[in-house]
Amino acid sequence: MESIKLNKTIKGKPLPLCKGFFVVLLFVTASTSAYAQFFDSIETSLTYKPRLDLKIESRNSFFANEWAIISGARVGLDYNKTFKLGVGYSWLRKEIQHAIIIDDRSVNADYFFHYGVFYAEYTFYKEKPFSMSIYASVGGGRSWDRYIDINGERQTANSSFVFVYEPYMTGMVDVLKYFSVGAGMGFRLVASGSEFSRKRLNTLIYVFKLQIKLPELLDDTIRR
Repeated sequence: MESIKLNKTIKGKPLPLCKGFFVVLLFVTASTSAYAQFFDSIETSLTYKPRLDLKIESRNSFFANEWAIISGARVGLDYNKTFKLGVGYSWLRKEIQHAIIIDDRSVNADYFFHYGVFYAEYTFYKEKPFSMSIYASVGGGRSWDRYIDINGERQTANSSFVFVYEPYMTGMVDVLKYFSVGAGMGFRLVASGSEFSRKRLNTLIYVFKLQIKLPELLDDTIRR
């Protein structure tokens, strides 16, 4: 779900923080002129009063030979519909079943994965009804296995910290006055003490979006 936002020009430009985030997490631009244009665009956007960016989203990938969906929610600030930054929380929507070794025997277990992130998003193309953006997030969380022991009791094993970095690019198109749809592609890089997490979470991700333009909808409703 798209944001609820309020728009006017203000002072205050947290540009150094934004530069650092994108330089490290997003991409290194080959062209000096493109590099300057990129940050000039962000700097201009930061002169606008931010709106609230509130979204529910999903990212899809193959996980342990299964089609898996990671759902998430995020809240942050949107500067002039060009630059966004904030925090989010994501989780594996459906646990993945696999075999683990407990006391020298193989048991079936459900794999869980939850994590929080800091994110930034830059919209580099806007020409109605189309738009394209680059998104990057970095954060960390926990993965663990849950199984039933020989006494029929639920147990937790292999709990491990997981560092996560996810960049991707998406394209959107307006299909109705208050709705947009889009898709994109990127990848997920993780570092973890869990071998299963390292093998299964490092993968391509596919993004599918349905966006509801709440600000426009609310503005038109209030005017009526």
